[in-house]
Amino acid sequence: EGALDATVAWLRAAPAEAVGAAAGAVAKALMEKHAPGKYQPKAIAALLSLLRRGGAEPVQSALEAGVRSKAPKTCAAALKASAEALLECGAAAFDASPHLKQLPALLQHRDKSVREEAAALVGAMRLCLGDGVLAQLKGAPEDRINALREAPLPEPRAPLETDPSSTATDPTDTGAGPPAGAAAAAAPPVAM
Repeated sequence: EGALDATVAWLRAAPAEAVGAAAGAVAKALMEKHAPGKYQPKAIAALLSLLRRGGAEPVQSALEAGVRSKAPKTCAAALKASAEALLECGAAAFDASPHLKQLPALLQHRDKSVREEAAALVGAMRLCLGDGVLAQLKGAPEDRINALREAPLPEPRAPLETDPSSTATDPTDTGAGPPAGAAAAAAPPVAM
């Protein structure tokens, strides 16, 4: 948990160049080691912070790899993080379309959490991209498509500011000012 707190603090305070340089390793570690575990909310918050700070491509790659994972906990966590990224940052910042090909199979997965998170991602995609997404779920049973069509959409979220000087862009920010040791924030995070 301490490593996640330190990562979030570092993502808030580090210069964009430092974040960009470490984004690939950070996104991969967050997705593989922390998102499937008991600190999932913090790991997803850190991934969203990384996405907002210019790490879109590494976050996208890490989430795509997570969705392809054979481990149900990892797959479900990646689906959940993808839905959150889409809802929090929008379709312009996060491209969920690479998941479309896997969604029909994931909607029928043997693991309940994978099925539920796949359905939540479809809901987020419907909210952000429209109902045309349902037509692209080739191979999903018609009764499942109908259930998704009738399901309520997730609550829309306010668009986030893009001004890096604003703390309103990071939901993990408590507003208490820079984290302790912010002077050392430019250093890459400790290995997770």
